[in-house]
Amino acid sequence: MKLCRLYSNNEKFKEIIFNDGFNVVLGEITNENYLNSDSHNLGKSTIISLIDFMLLKNMNSNNFLKLDIFNSYIFYLEIRINSGDFVTIKRPVSRNTKISLKKHTKEIDAREGITWDYEDLSLGANQETQNPKYILNMWLGFDVLSDENYRKTAGYFLRTQDDYGDVFRLGKSKGTDSSWKPILFEILGFDSKHMKKKYQIEKKLDDKKKLLEDIRNEYKVDYSEKDKLKGLIDIAEANRERIKEWLDKFDFYQEETGLDKELIEEVEAAISEYNTQRYNLEYELQEIEKSLKVKAVFDLEEIQSIYEEVGIFFPEYVSKTFEDLIDFNKKLSNERMKYLGQVKEKKKEKLKCVIDTLKELNEKRKVILKNLKDTNTFSKYNAYREELIGVEREIQRYLTEMENADTIGKIQKDMNDLEIQLDIEKNELNKQIEESTSIYTKVRKDFYEFVREILDDTAVISLRLNGMGNVDFSAAFYNTYDIETAQGFGHTYKKILCACFDLAVVKNYMDKSFYRFIYHDGCLESLDPRKRKKYLDLVRRISAENNIQYILTCLSSEIPDGQEYVIRDQEIAVKLSDLEDDSGRLFGFKF
Repeated sequence: MKLCRLYSNNEKFKEIIFNDGFNVVLGEITNENYLNSDSHNLGKSTIISLIDFMLLKNMNSNNFLKLDIFNSYIFYLEIRINSGDFVTIKRPVSRNTKISLKKHTKEIDAREGITWDYEDLSLGANQETQNPKYILNMWLGFDVLSDENYRKTAGYFLRTQDDYGDVFRLGKSKGTDSSWKPILFEILGFDSKHMKKKYQIEKKLDDKKKLLEDIRNEYKVDYSEKDKLKGLIDIAEANRERIKEWLDKFDFYQEETGLDKELIEEVEAAISEYNTQRYNLEYELQEIEKSLKVKAVFDLEEIQSIYEEVGIFFPEYVSKTFEDLIDFNKKLSNERMKYLGQVKEKKKEKLKCVIDTLKELNEKRKVILKNLKDTNTFSKYNAYREELIGVEREIQRYLTEMENADTIGKIQKDMNDLEIQLDIEKNELNKQIEESTSIYTKVRKDFYEFVREILDDTAVISLRLNGMGNVDFSAAFYNTYDIETAQGFGHTYKKILCACFDLAVVKNYMDKSFYRFIYHDGCLESLDPRKRKKYLDLVRRISAENNIQYILTCLSSEIPDGQEYVIRDQEIAVKLSDLEDDSGRLFGFKF
């Protein structure tokens, strides 16, 4: 896929036409007072954001198009897909989630009343056949990372000034490692299934750990206490038998009162058992009610609003990270609340049955004991019955704690099983790195040669498993003693590493259906003039030899002197300048 043309319904916007090979977005500063200022006011760095926007990136609150002055703008991007056909994407600013798409066999001007194949599709449509990202992905027909949407890899070929901090992790990739490392692993020719599975197992382990912590905190018990609980139950049961033996010997003066000793003992035993059940159920319901009332409250919008009121920037990636964290805790909390709610209803139903049965038994006991005359004997009997009820409750509490200990034991066993699976995936990852891939070997070789040609230094890409078993990607400079140097930490040289990596990747996928363009914003800035010449030599040659579309933004003052480096007219995608009337700027005005 290559870029062809970017234009707008507003005639003041400078139309941008890209050729198939080497392209320059050229900025000219005529007023020397602006040389050290932020030259993005010309619009050269804004173009990359516009292209990303037109490739259907979601529009965040920090996008410059949020300014009211752009509300009436409609943008059009024409691209050439790898089948040879063209695709035009229409996206208005005011209704930026409404996308129109047109596939065509020759270049067109979409402002001239064309019939769209798809018109005003919603960017967030759930139905794939009505989602513009899905349709565009289908039209692109990438056979590299074919299971992923084209947006997942777009960032590596649209490097903004914020994306040079790390060769592999883009500035816009603020998610967890699992959101970008498997993609990069696949780009380097590896199968990411073991890496993805490893992250999934780690997620399950984290969930289990959180659940285990909650149970321990709520029930104050641990699996290691199970044997102690068995001992306490044995003691309580022995005490229960002692009381029962005494009650069995109790004489109710059966002849005097006309009572059936066995009958009253049967009723009393039943009442004791049901009282124990009622006590335990009421206690458990109280604990469940406490748990249900504990809810995590975190109003992200309120926090962001407070930040905005005091003028503090709330970055999208911080919001995204908080949202991920909140979402994780909400999911865990919701599952727990759902489970507790189900348990609560069952226990309430059981409690009602127990209370109804107790009412019947108590009425029966009143009838049996109404003729009992020996009140002292009865009081003594009741004292023992109360003691028996207490022991029964104690036994039931220990049994409940045993159940919770067993639950903890099961969770711990599950965690041990997951740890074993995790080790298997780590070993598979390590095996993959040791065996390498042909793509990785070629990319690493080209990367080394490109850096060597520009900087006359040795730079190497390498992969390794860190202490946590995660794959670390490295691009570093080494001296003649194979010792890593600090050159790669400098921003200027890191830009070159990023550019060489992207170029090496695209070069080695030219025989596949994938991105065939690279857009680098400001790679020449702060680079030594001699290295600028080498850089331009390299990208011109590689793009010509491999049919790669290479787009570079720079100032005219950054172009090396000499006839050899005169930028030809057909290589200039657009020329921007700081003319006093602002007509040389991308939008024809400052913002």
